[in-house]
Amino acid sequence: KEERRKGRVTVRVQSIDQLHQQAMLLQPMLRTRVQWWASRSHGWFKAKHPSFDGPFVKWDDEEEALGHKVTWAATKTFRRSMAKAERVYQYEVARVCDVTRETIWFDSLMHLYTCLMNISWDRWAEIVQVKNALDPTYGSHATGGVRVL
Repeated sequence: KEERRKGRVTVRVQSIDQLHQQAMLLQPMLRTRVQWWASRSHGWFKAKHPSFDGPFVKWDDEEEALGHKVTWAATKTFRRSMAKAERVYQYEVARVCDVTRETIWFDSLMHLYTCLMNISWDRWAEIVQVKNALDPTYGSHATGGVRVL
């Protein structure tokens, strides 16, 4: 099935295999974009090996080896993708949109806001959904007690 998005014709993914193949191909591009957004909004990444400086690493475009110091997010497993497609989207595989993902940490709401603005202005990205688990009325049981945006 074809649909238009941002002026482009796209073909919807029909299977978990297609979804994961696209995720594997897009992961390096996502990582590049995430690094760029973090560097322009004072974002941090979780360190592979926490040091005396703390458990996070600030992204610096100048340091090529920095990527080896960061704990990058894993791609969602086939089992989790299928479970989400079934439970949340009534088997519409194309609606599962967080198969490949990354996490940027911020120490202020202004830095978070700056990053969201950078993403919204990025022609290579689209904000599909924002979940605000910082809201006191949010049922934190859905995220295991973790409060995130």
